[in-house]
Amino acid sequence: MELEERVRRERAELQVPPWGFAPSEADDGPSPYPPTSAGAIGWAQAQEWRRQIRERDPHYFGRGSCGDED
Repeated sequence: MELEERVRRERAELQVPPWGFAPSEADDGPSPYPPTSAGAIGWAQAQEWRRQIRERDPHYFGRGSCGDED
């Protein structure tokens, strides 16, 4: 895919690790990266991972973490 190739190229140019972002509490918010950058794509991917983790295990990030009340 064209987008995937672009992300790989940008990550290589910026020397970003291939795993991108971990789905951590820091990823639960607005992206600090320009919308068309590889960083923004990685940020969006991390937010999706976090959403999927919350669906599987609402307590994964700990009680009260980033607005989690359960």
